Amino acid sequence: MSMPLRPVSTVSALADALRARVLSGEIEPGTALPEQEIAAAYGVARPTVREALAALVHEGLLRRERNRSAHVPVVSAADLADLMFVRRPLEELMATALALSLI
Repeated sequence: MSMPLRPVSTVSALADALRARVLSGEIEPGTALPEQEIAAAYGVARPTVREALAALVHEGLLRRERNRSAHVPVVSAADLADLMFVRRPLEELMATALALSLI
């Protein structure tokens, strides 16, 4: 049985393509993503690029400052330590809850 295809917007397709490139490391940390260059590279309008970048900023994959291009953030050791500070207790709680549910 085949599943119906769902239409994908140009914004979603562009966001997916950029996300894949960032997560694969093809677009490295610290790299700026100028709207005009992305629009030319993908053959889309700048508003489309702006929306796709906004979606990736919302996801936390990119950062953007006023009047500057979006960029791939550089993750420092301090950033990772902060993440683990929050994540470790949550993982311990989940592991405990899972272990108790198996008893």
